[in-house]
Amino acid sequence: MEQITAMKIKGVTFTDFRNHKAPQSYTFGDISYITGHNGTGKTTMAHGICYALYGVSYYGEQKIERLMNEKAAGTQVQLDFTDQNGTTHTLILSLIHISEPTRRTPIS
Repeated sequence: MEQITAMKIKGVTFTDFRNHKAPQSYTFGDISYITGHNGTGKTTMAHGICYALYGVSYYGEQKIERLMNEKAAGTQVQLDFTDQNGTTHTLILSLIHISEPTRRTPIS
């Protein structure tokens, strides 16, 4: 496989990521601006792209569980992009939350 030296993000899909419970897709054009009022998802978009590319949040945090929807058992981000040759690629990064077993104390 040829090394990817350039990429153009075409779209991103969030599932159980932050405030997105059901899969939600966003597509990008040649030039895209991400704008909006506070709380509308600008930082979520940045977190999702960084998570798909690098496995960390936009702030560089390794502990990604805080980006999962609080009611979900896992999360997934799909990033679609084209490389310098126009070839389409899809990155999918998923995280499944595994809860630790509950300790039970015997009643005496």
